Amino acid sequence: MKKLPKIGMLGLLAASLCSANLTQADAVNIALGSHGVALEYYLMMSERVSARFALTDMPIDMKRSEDEADIYLKYDRTNIGMLFDFRPMAGTFHLTAGLYVGDHNININAKVKDGNETYDVGDQSYYGRNLGVKSSISFAKAQPYLGLGWGTLPTKSGFSVNFDVGVLYLGKTSVDIDATGQASTDNSNWFDVTSNAVFQGELEKERRDLEDDAKKIRFAPVIQLGMGYKF
Repeated sequence: MKKLPKIGMLGLLAASLCSANLTQADAVNIALGSHGVALEYYLMMSERVSARFALTDMPIDMKRSEDEADIYLKYDRTNIGMLFDFRPMAGTFHLTAGLYVGDHNININAKVKDGNETYDVGDQSYYGRNLGVKSSISFAKAQPYLGLGWGTLPTKSGFSVNFDVGVLYLGKTSVDIDATGQASTDNSNWFDVTSNAVFQGELEKERRDLEDDAKKIRFAPVIQLGMGYKF
């Protein structure tokens, strides 16, 4: 009896591994947590290792009215993620490492109400008239993730429940600030803020201070509870 060529044996081995994986690959998971709603697809690679392909979305769009200003906040966080779960005891406990990629932006728009109140910009106080301030905080597009969790394995047809907790590394942070309208230091001599060099200098101080504060936030906690189903 002739022996199979090595390339043929490797081909059969690869085919058998692929077929073994595919029989466990059709598990989906829907989760809710601190980074929004997640839709995940499980690929069971072995008894101890699985991969997760994730799509997360966290739309926040809100308005808050204060006595001095109307504040609009919008948080854009839509990600795709690639995660690997390792089960050291081939049980419900797992360790997770992976990467999320997407937009991570916080946009805040403030519309100052005209009046006799002053507002601090940098080291100077100003009165405002039709004054609007737009600021945006942007984090790195690629954010590594480390975590751990518990959950029943989606290896058999039916439902499974899982829980994850971990941290995201936010990476490089940048802040932009822009202002429109008019301002005054004495409530009488008004100027256009877009063309006033002194105001723009104070606005740049404000931007640097906000960016320094934002850079101190290096990690973000993640907590997630999900339910999966294997077809």
